Amino acid sequence: MPDRRLPAAAGASPRFHDQGPETSRSEGGMFPMSDTAQELKMLNWYKLANEAAMKAALVKHKRYKEVPKYNPAAERVRQRATWMEQVQAEEQNKPLELRSDVYMKLMQKEAEDKQRLQERTRERREKIIQLKSELEEKESRKMQYRRFLAEQEKQRRKALSSSGHLDAIYGDDHGISAEQVGMSVDTLV
Repeated sequence: MPDRRLPAAAGASPRFHDQGPETSRSEGGMFPMSDTAQELKMLNWYKLANEAAMKAALVKHKRYKEVPKYNPAAERVRQRATWMEQVQAEEQNKPLELRSDVYMKLMQKEAEDKQRLQERTRERREKIIQLKSELEEKESRKMQYRRFLAEQEKQRRKALSSSGHLDAIYGDDHGISAEQVGMSVDTLV
């Protein structure tokens, strides 16, 4: 029968390959183990060996990473970046020198911008006040109309209760004017 076992792994124990067919004890005594059981043992051994090799590689990699290596090109780049930052900081700390006419133009432009901003703020404020007054006026008209409707309903019920005729409901308003109710003639029409 041909040998169907997997080849030996690097660092694997020689006990699976050097010995003959393995035996196992049971109640009945000694008998040879099946090929499947041997393969399972071999695969388990490979698994353990691979896990150990991976752990060793990780430990080695971590140690290698922790040791910084000197790189002269990177050091030159770092020094140049530091020097550039220092130069920028020095230049930004220096006072700005301008001719007097340029300075006057800048100041005039700033004053114009400030004036424009104040004008825009004033216009917005006026618009808000106008909208607020329009809203209050609208609410006032709504309240007057509600009062008018309530008064009309009150008069209708009064007329209905005093006489059971339809003329009392849909007839003359009994001399109540729009001014007494608080409504303008335009609103009534």
